[in-house]
Amino acid sequence: MEAQVLKHLFSPMTIGKLSIPNRIVFSAHVPVYWPINQGPGERALQYYLARVKGGVGLIILPQNAVMPMSTAGGVVAIQSDRALPEFQALAAAVHDHGARIFGQLLHAGPRINGTLIGGTGFAPSPIQFPGGLMASEYTTPYEMEIEHIKQTVSAYANAAKRLQSAGFDGVEISSTVGAGMLLVSFLSPVSNRRTDEYGGSLENRMRIHREISEAVREAVGPDFVVGMRLVADELINKGLTLDDAREIALKLEETGNIDYLSVCAGLAGHVPPMYYPLGCFVHLAVGIKEVVNIPVICHGRINDPVQAEQILENNQADFIGMARALICDPEWPKKAKEGRLDEIRKCIGCNQACIGFYQKNWPISCTLNPEAGREGRLAIIPATKKKRVMVIGGGGAGLEAARVAALRGHQVTLYEKEDTLGGQLNIASKIPGRIDFAEAVRYFSNQMKLLGVEVVLGKTVTAE
Repeated sequence: MEAQVLKHLFSPMTIGKLSIPNRIVFSAHVPVYWPINQGPGERALQYYLARVKGGVGLIILPQNAVMPMSTAGGVVAIQSDRALPEFQALAAAVHDHGARIFGQLLHAGPRINGTLIGGTGFAPSPIQFPGGLMASEYTTPYEMEIEHIKQTVSAYANAAKRLQSAGFDGVEISSTVGAGMLLVSFLSPVSNRRTDEYGGSLENRMRIHREISEAVREAVGPDFVVGMRLVADELINKGLTLDDAREIALKLEETGNIDYLSVCAGLAGHVPPMYYPLGCFVHLAVGIKEVVNIPVICHGRINDPVQAEQILENNQADFIGMARALICDPEWPKKAKEGRLDEIRKCIGCNQACIGFYQKNWPISCTLNPEAGREGRLAIIPATKKKRVMVIGGGGAGLEAARVAALRGHQVTLYEKEDTLGGQLNIASKIPGRIDFAEAVRYFSNQMKLLGVEVVLGKTVTAE
């Protein structure tokens, strides 16, 4: 495919007064690469730089808890100047490669891990977090008093101002079922049972959103980008629906304080696995885009450039948000722009080493890309001495071994006793809802051809 076919994907677009070089957004997620109350160090720097060098237009940095005791775990606080040098270094490096960087602001609210803070979380009402990732760790939260709400509003403004001073291009206020749980718990009728000015009607339930966006805007001025990540469907009984989200989005736009909306879905599927269809939550972005004029970022299993281009061409969204697709292949944008679509290592939605590791509070990686999160120490470098390498077995492990050996410059021959490559990946792909495992076989098979690996099928290798 010629690069010009993807003209929407690689055209610049403005958010607020800031030009973004293309429509690909490395959306906020928690890689668990740096401790609480510390900035993004060398490991995080290498992780994000790999995606920037790969051609992404915008990075949204997570883990910016706005105040003490507002973290869900593994989340850095941007509450003092102590970590500013690391934030400044990351922002400068991103800018050096022509991309933009926003920082996501969060308060975990009822998702605060009591085992980490020696207490309990905070919420509009004392209602236990209703499931989701690591739900067993959460206790019944403390009902916030008005004074505490006001302190929280100020904390968002202070955190935004600090990121601005670090050279960031914007901030994203998180109102999702992830680590931004406090704000969405105010919006949701399931978790907000207040009877004061912060409860009851939708207007009241979103009052804290208005106050935070106003305080942040006042702190950073008119030119700094302020966006919000918004749950457009909680996917739970009596929770927020798309109709609610459309009304919320319109009211947020009317404030004049929000420059864009990043649209996602809630509890049951905000990290949709492979049995969800590709683009499974794009319809939510469509619903929001129908009622607002500010840019909309969509999410939900978008792993193919043609799919992304079609979304933009159909005016279903203005930007394509992706995390796992770029974890799996940092050079996804570069390969797409150069027309090398067959070379893209597409995310298969297995959720094993990304969200699966996060659930264990381990540094995340990728089943298909073990370099993810280890960019500084797993770089593939040319071998000093070229060798003839035999790889026995054409399953996933053998194919990856052959790929890396060939990339290092060795002459590789791969032997497989069956008549096809893929091994147990082929078996896995036949299970209902698991067909994406076949995508891994396609990628590796294509790599064998590109890298000149000699593949011998139907040959059993014995010790002799």
